[in-house]
Amino acid sequence: MSWYTKSFRRHLLDMHIADWDDRFLSEFDPETYVENLKIAQVQTAMLYLQSHVGLCYFPSKVAPMHRAFRDRPDAMRQLMALCHAAGITVMGYYSVIFNTWAEQTHPDWGMVRNDGRSPLADGSRYGHCCPNHPEYRAFVAAQIREMLDYFDPDGMFYDMPFWPVMCACPHCRARWAAETGQPWPEQEDAPELLAARRRWMAEFIDFVTAETKCIRPIPVEYNCAFAALPSPRPCISEEVCRSGDYAGGDLYATFRTQSLACKLYDALSKNPPFEYMTGRCM
Repeated sequence: MSWYTKSFRRHLLDMHIADWDDRFLSEFDPETYVENLKIAQVQTAMLYLQSHVGLCYFPSKVAPMHRAFRDRPDAMRQLMALCHAAGITVMGYYSVIFNTWAEQTHPDWGMVRNDGRSPLADGSRYGHCCPNHPEYRAFVAAQIREMLDYFDPDGMFYDMPFWPVMCACPHCRARWAAETGQPWPEQEDAPELLAARRRWMAEFIDFVTAETKCIRPIPVEYNCAFAALPSPRPCISEEVCRSGDYAGGDLYATFRTQSLACKLYDALSKNPPFEYMTGRCM
């Protein structure tokens, strides 16, 4: 459980990659991947098990696998085994909330604005699923069970636990009515509605943590980058860090931003050290 207290050189390769072109990920090679990690003296690798696109890098029963992996379904599991053999610990990556395939396949799972429109329908890059939808929750729980049965990660990283949309779907409206007895606010970012969304997201990530740890007692990390940003609309703060074993997040700005974020993560992290993620090319 405490391996992360001694791991200071970590690596993540973004793999939010669709499969509409056969060339995408066609040259993915576990041996080459791990050899480069060893050259870089990486202590912990964060490996994608799924992405914002919603496609899986393992044989899932509830969502499609990326086409590049269908003839080699164990490629990501092989990479994880090679990492472990090289003494590299592994965090599994899973995208909550952001899931294009899930919204396209189940439109009623999608977040919608007060006007009933989904950002995906209006050209958004990714789909967004509402954590108040019971079927989406059941889907996330099923994926967690699948991943932790198929893989042997040393921890899990859950990305995007915030509200990219001020959701006004029927499930959010019903929960608001049940909890407050009040009509739905006309203003989508009314303070009382922002507070409710904070509670709802906190409850959802507690659910994700519980689903994870009842299968494997491994560390869990959530991306709490938005806790360091000024807008209240994503509706996350210390609630996200509270449910994880340590705080972390990815930010891409100035050294002042990094300094502020590091102080915040240090203060919020349940256990040290926190994790500051940023792009190599930034």
